Amino acid sequence: MPEPEPAPAATRDEIELCGTCDQLLDNCECCSCCERAPCDCECSICERCEDRFDPERSESCCSEYCSHRCAERDNHYHCGACGDTVGANSYSCEDCGYYDCCREMCSTDDCNRCTHCCSCGDDANTQHAAIRASNCREYPAANPATQKPTDLGIGVELEIECKDDTQVNTVAAAISDKHHAQLLLKEDGSLNDGFELVTGRCSLAVHQAMWPEIAKTTIAAGGRSWNHSSTGLHVHLSRAWFTPLTLGKFLVFINSEATRPCIVKLAGRSCPNYAKLSKKKLTDSKHSEGRYEAVNLTNSATIEVRIFKGTLHVGHILADIEFCHAAAMWAAKVSCKDCDNWESFMVYVRANRKEYKNLINFMAAKITRDGEGD
Repeated sequence: MPEPEPAPAATRDEIELCGTCDQLLDNCECCSCCERAPCDCECSICERCEDRFDPERSESCCSEYCSHRCAERDNHYHCGACGDTVGANSYSCEDCGYYDCCREMCSTDDCNRCTHCCSCGDDANTQHAAIRASNCREYPAANPATQKPTDLGIGVELEIECKDDTQVNTVAAAISDKHHAQLLLKEDGSLNDGFELVTGRCSLAVHQAMWPEIAKTTIAAGGRSWNHSSTGLHVHLSRAWFTPLTLGKFLVFINSEATRPCIVKLAGRSCPNYAKLSKKKLTDSKHSEGRYEAVNLTNSATIEVRIFKGTLHVGHILADIEFCHAAAMWAAKVSCKDCDNWESFMVYVRANRKEYKNLINFMAAKITRDGEGD
């Protein structure tokens, strides 16, 4: 039997071209949503699927419009509880509708509910009882309770890992038993066998008083943080405290190339995937490029500083918290031309050494070793 003749090569007219730039679609960089060239595109980027969406057709990345487009393209969906993207192999509780990214599912055969909703009585349903779902917002009460919305309140999220999944419940229970009034323990999908410790809105003095005991309890229970690449420490600052100009100076300071060597040394990492450092202008306080920046502006009530590596070294924890507080206070006072001057910042810190002693001690030590341990 004679071999079939090869198909003739496709001509340029037979290949699908972009109607905007006349390039091959595979090579084209024009926006697939508005069909404009990159320099003219005004679309936003979906935080969950990294696709683009038109703000005039969709108010936010979690809108029905964006979710529909993502699902059409990749057969994946957005969990309404935590906002994570879940694939076709994920499943949800038939009662509450939460996907398995947010809720642990019952291990009993033929049960299609999460452990929060089912009543099978399986032992697995009692695991991790001290750890709440990632969408839980039942934070500890503000401390002191007399804080006003315009005070510079601070909240901290510290991610920790355990030796393996069998240890998670034991570690969480030990922490919760001693610190339930100070911490909310939450699931975190970015961790392997761990969870995050989340404080309420506290003053700097309250954080300085409570973290030594929290760190001690966590280490004794078996929790670890520094030696895991999956963990981070995030500091939230009250958004209402900032003026647009103060926030602009704060952004410039943390993201400046001039301050970057000191910022990275203090943070303990450079993490472009989850806490990108990129040059900012004073006017950048008015918009955000997404939550995975060094300073996340997407939260309505807080400014989130995401640069820090997770640690249970109490001196480093407090140095990170004091840095955020000091940087905000200094940014409110410093001139615009000096807002990327590290030495000017440290002059302010040293002038207020009673408040920032951990930050001063940490920077003076000039830690250069690879690890500091938990």
